[in-house]
Amino acid sequence: MSASNGFKNNFRAVIVAICFALALAIGVIRYLTGPEWALSALYLFPIILVTWKAGIGAGIFISFTSAISWLIADLMMVNVFSNAIIPYLNETFRLLVFMVITFIIHKLRTALENQKELAGTDPLTSVANRRAFYDLANLELNTARRYQTPISFIYLDIDIYKSSRQY
Repeated sequence: MSASNGFKNNFRAVIVAICFALALAIGVIRYLTGPEWALSALYLFPIILVTWKAGIGAGIFISFTSAISWLIADLMMVNVFSNAIIPYLNETFRLLVFMVITFIIHKLRTALENQKELAGTDPLTSVANRRAFYDLANLELNTARRYQTPISFIYLDIDIYKSSRQY
């Protein structure tokens, strides 16, 4: 495993832990503010953050954590419901909303990554294009500046290839 993968995994674990703690904290706030305040929207922040940064699995986990946190707060706050199944039905529907948002955020992130990849490759050859070259060159120039090392680039522009295509 490379150092980059280890850093990404550690970063994801930290994001999941922070969002887990945040979901639990929102549940405590829910309990402390009483049954009149509906704080469902506050759960969206950790759900969206963790789904974007750590992936769909983490988003599903935080969605469940959020729904369970809300359910526990409800059960601790309100001793009597008109029907014992009401808090469980409410949380089931809330969980469904959280899950839909998780899947929407995941699909949005995937679509943006695909568009970024498509923007950096030539559709005919699947070779990195000028935009990708500038992005990578900028990254390498910044690395060379940071470590104060020399750098060399070779750039070939093959325009003849485009004119030889047959339509």
